[in-house]
Amino acid sequence: MDLIKRQLFTIICGVASAAGIALAIVGTNSMSSVKDGMTEATSLATRLPRLRGGPDGAVNLKAIRAQEKRIETIQQYHEAVLEWSYERDRMAPLVADCFPNPDRDQKVAFRDAYLARFDTLREKLRVGVVATTTQINDANEQIQEEAAADRAFGVDLTEAGAAEQAKSEENTVAQYASGLLTDHGARTNANARANLIKARSLYCYADAQTFEVFKLVAGNEIYPDLGIMWDAQLSLWIQESVVDALSRINNRAAEAVRADGQSPWVGALPVKDIISIRTSAYVVDGGTPNGFSLPYGSGPAFPSGSPADTFTHAASNALFEVVQFSVKLTVDARKVPMIVDELCKDNFHTLVHLNYESVEDPSTLTMDGKIYGSIPVVRIVLDFETAFFGEIYHPMMPNVIRTSLGLEPLDEDE
Repeated sequence: MDLIKRQLFTIICGVASAAGIALAIVGTNSMSSVKDGMTEATSLATRLPRLRGGPDGAVNLKAIRAQEKRIETIQQYHEAVLEWSYERDRMAPLVADCFPNPDRDQKVAFRDAYLARFDTLREKLRVGVVATTTQINDANEQIQEEAAADRAFGVDLTEAGAAEQAKSEENTVAQYASGLLTDHGARTNANARANLIKARSLYCYADAQTFEVFKLVAGNEIYPDLGIMWDAQLSLWIQESVVDALSRINNRAAEAVRADGQSPWVGALPVKDIISIRTSAYVVDGGTPNGFSLPYGSGPAFPSGSPADTFTHAASNALFEVVQFSVKLTVDARKVPMIVDELCKDNFHTLVHLNYESVEDPSTLTMDGKIYGSIPVVRIVLDFETAFFGEIYHPMMPNVIRTSLGLEPLDEDE
């Protein structure tokens, strides 16, 4: 300790010398960056007062206010879109306050209203079927009566009468080279005549298999099963939206035909035959791919029902339920894009698949059945998926349906 005290001055001088050497080295290497940093800090201190946006001292208040306005506008758009969406997705049950817990009287009222609604759909579309046997027999009797009347007039031997006779003979050809019946052929063929008269009274064809009718609701059940009632209502909502779109298409075309001074009928309108409309159950994840129906033949087309078969891979979730449906039609080949657009407009239907084939049925030439007119037609199958917003429909869902979707069952009070 005495040694340190005696040499203290020498030690302090040595430490000071070492510190000086280190400072000199560090200063040589870092003073330029320190200077740059001080310059930047001084510049920032000069700019900051100019960025003050208001009395509260907030920096760039104008930009903040603009951003707040933008967020407010986005929120307003969001609310408007939701309101628009909910309004178009909000469909009423056949019987008011029927779901989720109908009593017996409401079940009976639902069954009766369900059956009557399909008559309404047919009337809206102005549909019908081909001529019946009775109508064909009636046409045959008319043809025979007309032939007898012609014979009763005898032969006109005048020059004008001879010219008229020659002209009449030229018009006795029954078919063109293509196989299509001529006017004379159609008038003198009972099948063709009856079917042509019937087609002239229709906007399009539809028969017993066109609509999806739940027999356990429309059959002899006095009190339909609640789960089946909901499935029937869901299917009916979709079928009504399809019918509304197809009737708009044909009604617009009918107005154009009338404007040309003619009468609208199947042969002059875009949608000529509604072969089938079919719906799936709620689409859920994990469904087995089933593929899509082809347009061949006159049988109905069915939706896949699996998200794996669609490019959207959409399935029901906590926000909305997904249902697929298929529409099989015979239509004017030129009008397919317009028909798709009308079916998807103002609702939440998304086209996920389309298949078609040309219709080259000899019976269309001989008019021995459905008559589509002179424009080329195609038979198409359109596969769609549609969404039902949970916020609207969950409160109406019976518990048996809610449970199948993994939703909490409703209490009796709810």
